[in-house]
Amino acid sequence: MACRGSHEHRHANIDIMEDFNQPSPERIDLLRRLQEKVDSVTPHFWAACQICDLSALEDFLRHQLFYVRGVDVQTSQMVRYCKLNSPVPLL
Repeated sequence: MACRGSHEHRHANIDIMEDFNQPSPERIDLLRRLQEKVDSVTPHFWAACQICDLSALEDFLRHQLFYVRGVDVQTSQMVRYCKLNSPVPLL
């Protein structure tokens, strides 16, 4: 059973446990490569990338830039709607 703040996944036929407070070297490399590809996206997109499955990050690297930009817009909209519907005022 995984501890809170960590995620178990199967990647390349190897079971690994990743603590999201300390990203794995593989995640850091994928994020660096993605940043080089997209240049500028919202903080919401990067927050989602910090917790998404590594295979999803690899998919972003294979897709066209407009696809990544579309996901960027979706993550921003998701945060906006969460703030609008929150029973507790958010900053």
